[in-house]
Amino acid sequence: MRRSPLLTNLALFALLLSQVVLVPAGAQTRAQGSRGDGFEALSAYAQELTRAATLAENVPGDDGAGVRVVLRALARGGGRNNPVLVTDDLAAGGALVEAVARRVAAGDVPAPLRGKRLFRLDAGRLLSESGGAEFARRFGAVLHEAGSSEGRVVLFLENLDGLLAAREAGAARAALDALAAEVRRGSVRLVGTITPAAFELRLAQDESFKGHLQEVYLDRPERAREDDEEDSDASAAAGAGFVGDRISPELRAALAGADTAGRVPVILQSEDLKSGSLREFLKSNGAHVGASYAGLGAQLVEVPAGAVERLAELRGVSHL
Repeated sequence: MRRSPLLTNLALFALLLSQVVLVPAGAQTRAQGSRGDGFEALSAYAQELTRAATLAENVPGDDGAGVRVVLRALARGGGRNNPVLVTDDLAAGGALVEAVARRVAAGDVPAPLRGKRLFRLDAGRLLSESGGAEFARRFGAVLHEAGSSEGRVVLFLENLDGLLAAREAGAARAALDALAAEVRRGSVRLVGTITPAAFELRLAQDESFKGHLQEVYLDRPERAREDDEEDSDASAAAGAGFVGDRISPELRAALAGADTAGRVPVILQSEDLKSGSLREFLKSNGAHVGASYAGLGAQLVEVPAGAVERLAELRGVSHL
């Protein structure tokens, strides 16, 4: 009985993501340029745009509508917080992401984005150059490192058309499914560039990404302005009435000496304790839900210490 190539690729990705994957021997030399921070695969197969931005000189400020929309989408705590730039000019989309990286490197971004590191990867080209099994190993290693970064890494997948239209369709589909699973869990954050045809006919119809991608049409200025205004209004509404840190000093003190994988008890105050995004976050992070204080809009939960910051960033969460 013949095995399905797609199932074989999916099984391979599952195996890779369940283990620490080392980069191939040929990539070790390229990885030596990394800063010894555990991002060997990212250093070998992707370009760190935020690091490049810190080395650039005499670069003008970036404050276009597209840049603002991307920053606001990335700063959201949940929902459609993975912006995809839809344009026929993919080079322009890449330039906009480089502008976003410069803002991040300068710290001129919303608080949730400070300290992030933005890596550019052309997954379609990686697949065409390395082939199915080797591509699965390399892409799996990149996902593993990004997903294990505790939210520090944002992946910029350049030219998603190349992956969607790859000749090795089974390997490409397995990669997209593995990526979508990490995006749904919130362990990997994503920016992408894609043409309108590929987005509308392929990616927008992909159920595995539904509810997690924010399209940004760069070739329709009026649409970008509308998105910017709507996003600004939504951000203002979400932040209305809140000043300062959402994490109490007592909880911050407890987190200071805690193992990131160990659970800590948290009294969660939220505008809507039954929110779908909140429930999904708690479930995906293995939280234990305890007593509820409905009259106070609060609930006792035990969550991994490493997930507390991301929990505080969720829309609707008022205090921990």
